[in-house]
Amino acid sequence: MTDHHPYPMLYASGSIRVADHLLNEASLPVEVHDFLMQYGLPMLPTKNDNTIAPVQFCEPFIHSIGKRQWFIIAREEWSEGLRIGLDLASFEVCWLEETGNGRPAIAVLNRSLFCFLDFMEQLLVFVAKHPLPEYEAQTYTAEEAAEKLAAWRERQRTGQSIQRTPEQEKRIRMNRQLEQQFQAGLRQLKQSFRQTDAIAMKRNSWWKVVLEQLEDGII
Repeated sequence: MTDHHPYPMLYASGSIRVADHLLNEASLPVEVHDFLMQYGLPMLPTKNDNTIAPVQFCEPFIHSIGKRQWFIIAREEWSEGLRIGLDLASFEVCWLEETGNGRPAIAVLNRSLFCFLDFMEQLLVFVAKHPLPEYEAQTYTAEEAAEKLAAWRERQRTGQSIQRTPEQEKRIRMNRQLEQQFQAGLRQLKQSFRQTDAIAMKRNSWWKVVLEQLEDGII
């Protein structure tokens, strides 16, 4: 790996080599063939033994359904049966799942492998730069919850403010600042995605769902 790798964050944990014979069999566009020969596919980093991206790249293979073929490069993190690969007719990156009736469910993710890798790189950079605020999880008994509700209603009635320690006030300010930075960064990420590959940001698209999960803290 050189210092000028086009996707440094995505390939930071290493790469998966793609066999020469498989590249030749797939008859990929020259630029895709040469890129995969030089760099392979990325091994994604992990965080606390959980992936921080919506897919895991795999050793590629050619998958056929009827007369259609895909160059499979990854699987979706949420299901072993959901695969991601290049359509060997259009070379778009697609999500596909066999349905058992010979007609797979298919959706286009990106118009090219390079757009897909670029999106993944931007996603990982965003996650590294914009962590979501960490809020303390609290649980209460039914009696404690009732007391909290009664106290809140009393404050609403009297206009009394909540008494917080300086440390609590500091944490609230920090979390508010992190949330603002996260939302501003997310808007920029969405804009960049639309400029790079508008087809990937259509309504109910796969990447739209990924960004919603990112905002919810799932990835």
